[in-house]
Amino acid sequence: PQRQFDWADYARGALQALQRRYSLTRGLSISINGAVSEVGLSSSAAIGLAYLVAFSEINDIDLNSQDLIELDREIENGFLGLKNGLLDQSAIVLSESGCLTVLDCRSGQADIHPIAGDFVFLAVFSGVRQPLVASQQFNKRVDECLLAGAEIRSLVDGSQSPAVPVGASEYSEFLQVQSQLSSVSRRRARHFYSECERVRKGRAAWQKGDVVGFGQLMNASCESSIHQYQTGSAEMIALYEVLVQAPGVYGARFSGAGFRGCAVALIDHQRRDQVVDFVSRHYGRLFPQYRADLWAFETRPARGLTLL
Repeated sequence: PQRQFDWADYARGALQALQRRYSLTRGLSISINGAVSEVGLSSSAAIGLAYLVAFSEINDIDLNSQDLIELDREIENGFLGLKNGLLDQSAIVLSESGCLTVLDCRSGQADIHPIAGDFVFLAVFSGVRQPLVASQQFNKRVDECLLAGAEIRSLVDGSQSPAVPVGASEYSEFLQVQSQLSSVSRRRARHFYSECERVRKGRAAWQKGDVVGFGQLMNASCESSIHQYQTGSAEMIALYEVLVQAPGVYGARFSGAGFRGCAVALIDHQRRDQVVDFVSRHYGRLFPQYRADLWAFETRPARGLTLL
C-alpha cells in the first residue's frame, strides 16, 4: 500500500506490517466512530492497534501482546515516518482496570500496580488540533535526544556513533560530562534522566495512595517538558498553567507530544465541575477563539485493548 496522507494510512500501514509476516486472504469493510483524534490522547496508536486486531481476527492470525506492540510500531515508524517509541501502544495493550502500568522501554517489560488511592484524571482539550505525523517538532526532539546520547558517549569513552539513546549512558556519566555538552543536548538529557526519576517516585506515590505527591510529580514533569525538552505551544502551556491554579487539581501535564491537544489533570473528583468551570473561564479568556471547542472528560485507569 502507498501512503495517501489521510487517516486511512493507519489501515494501510497495518496491512503492510501484517503482510510482511503473514498471508492475508480476507479484507474488511470498516466503519470508524470517534471524536478524539489529533488531540494527544494516543488516537493514532489506538486506531493502528484496532486495525491490526481486526485484520488478524478475520484472517485467523494469532497475535500476542508483544506482536501487537511491535506491529503498531512498524506502522508509525516504518509506514508513517513518526519516530515514536513503545509507550502509547504498550499502555493501550497492557493496561488493566484500576492499575498503574509502569513500562521499562529498554526491556519492554511492564509492571502492573493496583490502585491504592482516589486517582481520578480529567482530560481537557485546548481546542488545538494537528495530526502528530504532520509535525516535524516531535521527530526533531527524538533526533536531538539521539545526538545528546552520542555526545555523552563520545565524551565518556570516545565512541563516535552519530546516534545513541540517552539511556545508553548512566546518570552518573551524564553528570561527569554535562558541562561539556551543547546547550540543547544538556537540556534533552536532563529531561530524560529527571523524568526517569519522576517515574520511580510516581510509582511509589501511587502505591502509597499519595495523590498530592503524584500530582506534584506531574507538575514537575510538565515544567521539565517546557523548559528542558522545550515542547508546548502557547495554548498548551497556558492550559497547563490554568489547570494547576484550579481548585481541586493536584497536578497536571501535557498529554501526548505537548504541541496541541489535551492536558491531563489529577483531580479531586468531587470538585470536577469547579475545575471545568475555572478552566472554561480563565483559559477561555486567554484564547476566546477556542472557547466553544473546549471539552473535558473524567477518567480512571481502565482495561486495555480488547475485542468486543
